[in-house]
This record gives sequence, C-alpha cells and structure tokens, in this order.
Amino acid sequence: MSASSTKRRSLWTAFVLVLFCHQFFAAHALANWPAGDMKPFALIVGNNDGGPGMQRLMYAKRDARKFEDVFVQLGHLKKDDVWTVLEGDADQVRQAMSKMDLAIGRAKDSGQRVLLIFYYSGHAVDGTLKLGNTSLYMSDVKLWLKNSSADVRIAFVDACQSGEMTRMKGGTLAPSMVSVDDTKGQIIVTSSAASEGSQESDEIGGSFFTHFLVSGLRGDADVSGDGIVSLREIYEYAYNRTVNRTANTRGGTQHPTYGYSLAGRGEIPLTTTYMLESGLLFPSELSGSYLVYNLGSERVAAELNKKKGEERFIAVPEGDYLVKKRREHDLLLGRLHVRHRKKTQVMDEELQPTSFDDDMIKGLVLIHERTWKIGFSLRMGAEAFFDSPTRDDLFYSSPQVGIEIAFIDLIARNFSLTMDLMFAGGEDDTQVELDTGVMQTVPTSFFRLQVGAGVYYRLDWSWFGLYGGPRLVLLMASRKFGAPMENYEAQTFGSLSPGLAMGITLHLGSWDVFMEGRVNYLYYNIDTDASLGFGGGYFGVAYRH
Repeated sequence: MSASSTKRRSLWTAFVLVLFCHQFFAAHALANWPAGDMKPFALIVGNNDGGPGMQRLMYAKRDARKFEDVFVQLGHLKKDDVWTVLEGDADQVRQAMSKMDLAIGRAKDSGQRVLLIFYYSGHAVDGTLKLGNTSLYMSDVKLWLKNSSADVRIAFVDACQSGEMTRMKGGTLAPSMVSVDDTKGQIIVTSSAASEGSQESDEIGGSFFTHFLVSGLRGDADVSGDGIVSLREIYEYAYNRTVNRTANTRGGTQHPTYGYSLAGRGEIPLTTTYMLESGLLFPSELSGSYLVYNLGSERVAAELNKKKGEERFIAVPEGDYLVKKRREHDLLLGRLHVRHRKKTQVMDEELQPTSFDDDMIKGLVLIHERTWKIGFSLRMGAEAFFDSPTRDDLFYSSPQVGIEIAFIDLIARNFSLTMDLMFAGGEDDTQVELDTGVMQTVPTSFFRLQVGAGVYYRLDWSWFGLYGGPRLVLLMASRKFGAPMENYEAQTFGSLSPGLAMGITLHLGSWDVFMEGRVNYLYYNIDTDASLGFGGGYFGVAYRH
C-alpha cells in the first residue's frame, strides 16, 4: 500500500444483502437454483455528492458502473432490465423503483421467477441515503424490497452506518455465515462494523469493499473452480481481502459483518465466468498481486492475489488492458489485448519492470475520475485603505459590489480556483493645490475596478465551512475633478496587488451564505513611491452546481 493514496470517506461503507423467499421455496435448498434460472432486474444508484457539509466522494459513481458491468457481463442481466441513477436525487430513485416494480410484475405474470438486485454507492447518515440535497430513508428501501413480488431480493448498499444494522439483527464479525434469524427473512452484510470507517483508494479507483466484490465476481472468488461465483464465495473472499488490504492503512482495518435469515439453505450463484468466454488467464506458475485496468472503460477491472500452483481466470470483455504486478522494490507493467471469446495468458516475462513513480495505472485512475463543480456568487461590501491621507485624497473608501466564479476541486480536492470582478465608484471631496498655490476642496468622481484570481483551501462540515488562501488583483482606478478643475484630464492608475482572503460559509443546500475578509498590498509609484495596504469585508450568496 506504500504507493496507494488512500482517502478516508466520511462514512462507514456498507454492503447490504437482503433476500426474501416465498413460502413455496422454504423447503428447497437455494443450491438447486441455477445461475440463469431466474430473470434478474437491477436498480443501480451511485452518487458522489452527499449534500451540504459532506466530503464529496471520488469513486461512488465509478463503483456503481463497475457493479453494473459485472452483472451485465456475467450475471445474466440484460441492459434493458437495468435502471441506473447516477448523481440523481431521491425522487429519481423512487421513480426507478416504480418502473422496476411494473417490469417485475409483468415477468411474474408470464410465469417467470425473478431476482431483484439493488445497489447503492454513496453517503448515508442516520439511516438515510444521502443523494445530493435529498434523502432516501433506508427503511423505505427495505420496505420496497419486502413488498416486491420478486422471488429473491438482493440489495448491496455501499454506504455508511450499516454495521449497526447487522449488530442489531444478530450478525457476526466472522466470515462463516452461521447466524440465522428465522423471523426476519433477510441477509445483511456490511463492509465495516458500526464503529469503523471505510476508505477509498486512488490506486484501485474505488472503495475497497466494492473493488474486491467486483474482482471476486469476475472470477477471483471462484475457489471451487466451477466457473460459478456464489454468495458464500464472494462474501468470504471480500471479507478476507478487505481486512487484509486495510490492516495497515491510516483509516484502520475494516471488518465486514454478516447477518441473515432465510428459508432454505445452500449456495446462491451470482455470476458465471464462462458467460464471456474472454478474459485473462493467470497460469499456475505465477504468484503475487495483480491489478487489471480496462483502457476502454478507463476503470480498474479486477485485482487478484494469486498463489503459485493454482490457475486463475478473470472474465473481462474484449479490449485493451494494463496489467500491473506489485513487487517489493518495483512494478511489472504491461499492455495486453483480450480478443473476443479468447483467453489471453498473462506472463511475468512479458511485463516490463517499472518504478513506483512511473505507475501508469494510478495516474490514469486519478486523471479520469477527477470531478469538480462550478460555483457562482454575488457579494456586497466595503473597502478602505489603511492610512488616512490615502483614504481622504487618493483612493476613497466606498461600497463595493461584485461577482465571482469558482471552480471547485478542479485543481485538487478541497481547493477552489476563483475569478472575480469587483466594482466601486461614487463622489467625494479632494483637497487640491491650485495653480495659485491655494488649497481648495474640489468635488471628485471616481471609479475602481478589480479583476481578481485566487486559490483557496476549503474545510467543510455539515452546515458550515471555512476557506482561505492567496489572491492576486489587477486594480484599475480613475478619478475626474469637478469645478474649478473640470478641464483637467481624468487621472488613471493600474497595478497588480497581491493579497489574502479568508471566509466562513453557512450551507443551505446548494446555496451558501458567506462572510469574507480581504487584505492587499499595493505599490504606488506616481509622484512618490509608497507601499500601501487596503482591506475589505463582504457578505453574499453563492450557488454550487
């Protein structure tokens, strides 16, 4: 993990599976259901945005796409039977639920048995799934699953605060699947216990648990070697890989938990690796940790930790892939092409030794997953120079109005690049020495324009935030004297002015109310050389899109 840049999510990622069986199947072992025996339908939701004050995730949408890909390619799921909601709100999810219910009803009316799959990746707080500025109660999702006419319901929820659910329902921290609650009719698996956090990794481009879930479903969890990945195999695989991978990370070890209740015992097949017939074959003589990156979809496709003496097959579609093997002091990296219905063999001698600094896969993940927002703000305030002579006779104190555009997380997470225009103007009196040598008060009209750019670092909490950073301003000023000097030409001045800005924001959904203070330095070199300072205070509203 020394080359992996892990980032702690502001959540405990949860993996929830809920299965309900009709009374007809109570006496039948689930092992008797072949992988393609039931018609699957899926609702897949991914949202990086948890709303005001929630740290924006990097890979929730990507995790949702990877999950959809593996079930479409290997889980007998047709594209027409998938409803995908990415960065949508709670109403869009509810609408998809209703459409899915109708489709399931039609399938049941035709005599088909149905498998319902629900997947969510994103934020959750206090029993609600956070979808931007909207919320969807976990209890509503569970009620929807319970009332569905599907024969089997499976829900994967990669979100926070789910470990508490398995603890309340008799779950276990062990991967042995031995706890049964006969009255609930459901299975719940979480990727972390109730008191633990969960993490994302830049190296794998996703959350640890979903990453290992998808890797296992592509074949690495097929310990029996029969080409079928069952529920038991994928849970035990994901449990062990998540615990081992997170043991030495800053976020701490994640312990997936499991609690379930269902009628009938046996293996539940989830994916069949022979559906694609194409993929990467890792022969028995290879050993070590391998990461597979899909250059077409620009996502990490799978990871496997291989032991010598066993052959491993990872089912992936036709396309170009980067394969990386981590060694103690360097990497092996190579590009391979997978042909349609062909198995491409991976050989260490065909991979090129590469330094950790030249890790292409890590760079590709970061480049293609960077997300950012645009913010717009209107502000009002006042500005003044610090010394009295300058305020009175050169740069007059005045109210200001302005607009700003902010590119949030464009250059790096938690950083904003801003550009703004500020306007000030009005009339004042100036003490001017006339040609006769007499000092006289002359009415003066003035105008100032500031064109600014700043780079601010942000810290956001649930309902407020702080920000601050350097700012550079192009200050342009002009003034025109009145009688008896109305015939004089207007005076103009322009100069660059470095400074600092700091502010506090109150989060109100997509809107922010803020207060901001600024200080600047100005070198003035007309008639005299002077180092001047000025500052201002502002309040305003901002909208983040």
